[in-house]
Amino acid sequence: MMGKMRTDDTATATPAMHSRAENETLPEKRRLWLSPSVRVIRSEDGAALLDVRAGTCLTLNPTGLFIWDRLGCGQIEDEIVDALAEECSEPPDNVRVGYAQFVHKLLDYRLVGLTPDGFPGPDGRTSWFRRFLSRRRED
Repeated sequence: MMGKMRTDDTATATPAMHSRAENETLPEKRRLWLSPSVRVIRSEDGAALLDVRAGTCLTLNPTGLFIWDRLGCGQIEDEIVDALAEECSEPPDNVRVGYAQFVHKLLDYRLVGLTPDGFPGPDGRTSWFRRFLSRRRED
């Protein structure tokens, strides 16, 4: 059983990154995609997310891991917030604030993305095929 979610300890990161504006909203009802270059090392205290492409590491407490696992299953914000609120016995509105802060941190580190093809390849560039597919989707 998880304890109450604290927004200040959901994730700890190195090195420092530029963060998004606090009032910037997440796209509603949209699935977030996990970066294919992220490796997860789990422990009883949470997990470490290692981005092998960028060389960054983000540590997660159990609440952060709870969210990460559900993002990996394709759940959207409302589903994750409701499950976490029930697990922690907290009002969904309180949980939603912490969820948004955590997801913004994941987006800042490019550990998740808004599209499945928005991640760079091993050489740091987006493949021509991914760029081609994204152009076709826009048409």
